[in-house]
Amino acid sequence: MICHVYVYVQFEADRRAFIITINSFGTELSRDDRFKLYPRCGKLNPDGLHALSRADDYEQVKAVAEFYSVSAEWQGSCFRRHLSCNENYQLVSCFITTSL
Repeated sequence: MICHVYVYVQFEADRRAFIITINSFGTELSRDDRFKLYPRCGKLNPDGLHALSRADDYEQVKAVAEFYSVSAEWQGSCFRRHLSCNENYQLVSCFITTSL
């Protein structure tokens, strides 16, 4: 069970990094300040977080998400049920689905 919790924490950390990035567009938040807000316990740490901190638009965020995309299959069935995603979804789709 600890493994599923750890995977969930990693997923949530990465999801929040994407949300922080997207919500910072059009604000006075600098790239450095944005980077300081990112959780460091996800799979994006450190290179993916640096890439997100440099993103200036949705296409760049999408490129980071696609580069780090992993099939939801690796998370296990319990995790998939929590996300309401089937095993054919990409992690990016799950980020979007759980954020709406």
